[in-house]
Amino acid sequence: MKELVLLVEDDPDDLELTLAAFAHERFEPKIEVARDGEAALRRLRGAEPKPALVLLDLNIPKLSGLEVLGLLHLEPALSAIPVVVLSSSDDAREKKKAADLGALAFLRKPFGFAEFRAIVQELNAILSRLRTKGRDAR
Repeated sequence: MKELVLLVEDDPDDLELTLAAFAHERFEPKIEVARDGEAALRRLRGAEPKPALVLLDLNIPKLSGLEVLGLLHLEPALSAIPVVVLSSSDDAREKKKAADLGALAFLRKPFGFAEFRAIVQELNAILSRLRTKGRDAR
C-alpha cells in the first residue's frame, strides 16, 4: 500500500503548483487534499490509513495551521503523525510556535516551480528518514 500524505492547502494556485511539482518529481506517496483546518482534522480523526506525513499551510480557513497543530499536539492518537509546515510566512514567532507544537520542519513556500521541486525532494528525504526511524523502532 502506498504511503499517504495529507496536503492541507486552500490556495488553488499553490495547490496546483505543489501537485505539479509532486508529479514532476515522481513523488511516490498518495496525496490527499484538505482545503481548510476543519477538513484536515476530520480526515485525521476519521478514515484509515493515517497519513505518513501532513504537509500543512498556516494560512488556511476555519482553523489556522497553528490551531490544527495545537489540536494534533493534544490528541495522543494524532500527535505521532509527522507534520511539516509549508508556509509563505517567514515569521520567527510562527516558526517557534510550530516547533513548540511538534512540527517536524518549517519550510518556506517557494514562488516558482523549480523551488517547489526542491521542496518535494526535501519531503522525499524527510519521508525516507521517517521510514528508517520506523524500521529502527521495531
